[in-house]
Amino acid sequence: MNIHQIEEALSIPDTSLRCQRVLDEVQPILRQIMDTFKNNYAGNAPELLNYHVHTYEVTLRTTMHDARNPKYADSKRNSDIGKKAFIEMIDKSQSPSEFSTLMLSLNGMDRKFKITQSDNFYPYWEAVRTQSNAKQFAQVLESLSENVQVYISDKEDTPIKRSELIPYLQTCVKE
Repeated sequence: MNIHQIEEALSIPDTSLRCQRVLDEVQPILRQIMDTFKNNYAGNAPELLNYHVHTYEVTLRTTMHDARNPKYADSKRNSDIGKKAFIEMIDKSQSPSEFSTLMLSLNGMDRKFKITQSDNFYPYWEAVRTQSNAKQFAQVLESLSENVQVYISDKEDTPIKRSELIPYLQTCVKE
């Protein structure tokens, strides 16, 4: 993955050209990453093959065409659409609800790559349930690169310090 090429595509000022480049160059990379992930781990988690893949491509394509249409061009000229790209796996087995299980997103405005894993609390409760589990979970956290930030929620703006995550989870378990 050429990060400079992705940064360049996400920062093109012209909405139409930006959306076209993101469609042609960025979204295929995200799709390839997600497909590789699904194929590599389907043996351990066969349900991955049943998950629906949702992308930003329809919005990008619509905005690109609108920006080229004289009727809508003025309203789309200064749009932020195309300054980000994403792909996510959605579990639709709990109809009518959909549940996003994993999302990869690139944000050109913030210059961030974000991996969001939506999960229920049980796996995290298990990770801190015993002292042995908490120790193993702490080792996993310590093995992460310093560039990786951990958030409690994808709505949070401030990451949690790694040293505070396990005590935070243990407090949640008690509550």
